Amino acid sequence: MKFIGISEIYINKKQVVLYFNNVIPHLIKGKISIKMADKKLSNNLIEILRKTVEDRYTFENLDRSVTKDKSITKERLDELRDFFLNYIYPDAKSRLILNNAFENLEKHFKNPRHLMDLLGSGISIAFKLGFHFPKALKAAIHTLESFRQAIKFENLLVSEAISKKIKTPISTDDFDKLISRLPRNLVQEFIKSSDELFHMLTDIPLLERSLKIIEELVEKMKSKPDIYDQSDIEGITTGYDILKGGYHLFCDMNSDEKLEIIEFVKEVENRNLERIYSIYPNN
Repeated sequence: MKFIGISEIYINKKQVVLYFNNVIPHLIKGKISIKMADKKLSNNLIEILRKTVEDRYTFENLDRSVTKDKSITKERLDELRDFFLNYIYPDAKSRLILNNAFENLEKHFKNPRHLMDLLGSGISIAFKLGFHFPKALKAAIHTLESFRQAIKFENLLVSEAISKKIKTPISTDDFDKLISRLPRNLVQEFIKSSDELFHMLTDIPLLERSLKIIEELVEKMKSKPDIYDQSDIEGITTGYDILKGGYHLFCDMNSDEKLEIIEFVKEVENRNLERIYSIYPNN
């Protein structure tokens, strides 16, 4: 049985399993979970991170030079802010649920029997999507990577706060100072990851194909409750929710409007980073 696979060549099921074994566990392995010694500090940092995101993407707070010659309305900015807060930077309670879901999902990707069982569904999807399958699968996986990058960034902030013996409650000034102490290339890597996610989310046909892949995998998992419980399903649907949220955010925009949003987010984040480094240049 042959189909167009990840590297766009004819491959068999064994090679697909090899791809899943090498790639997916790398994206969802233990690094993604937050197991901090100081949960109170971690939760406080998540709250402040969410507050700074909310402030940056509130229309009244924007520097008008950022929106000049752009079709960035208050309504559109509210939708963008909600996407960030609901899918990329959820609150501490939601984040804990998602972390547990990812940890449970990982055990299935490390189990050859469970992996082959899931791929039985995945291969049928590959036939349906043909040459589009590799790119659509990559897009679905990238949503997990974007979530992992957000958690990695939070972990770095918590580690830095612990090393500097910063106590709760943390102020926004404390938060900015923590960011200034992180290696700049790591902060820029995080911004780049968000930029790549938004480029992917603006490809509506690709999103629709990726959603179909995850929908079929979820149905396969639901049909076998003896193997996959609700927490396992929550793990894989996290990626689905991010894709679906992106679809609703961008589906009614034309190409120029999508590009404006991507460039807008990049400019807002880079300006914020420059602001922080100008205030704390020697940290």
